[in-house]
Amino acid sequence: MEITSSLQAAENKMRDIIVNRSNLSKEDVDAFFAEGATKDAAFALSKGIINAIEDINIPQGAHIFQT
Repeated sequence: MEITSSLQAAENKMRDIIVNRSNLSKEDVDAFFAEGATKDAAFALSKGIINAIEDINIPQGAHIFQT
């Protein structure tokens, strides 16, 4: 029970942050959590989750670490 309530509290905190920083309602975010579907960058841009979609610019010779 304690783990479930901790997970629910964490999900509520994430939901509240997303609602406060985007154009999504609590109901929208709750529905996304329930369905577990991923969304693309265009969706995130349209809902105000991100501000822009830009190409990455990695300088030549930069060290890239892969795990």
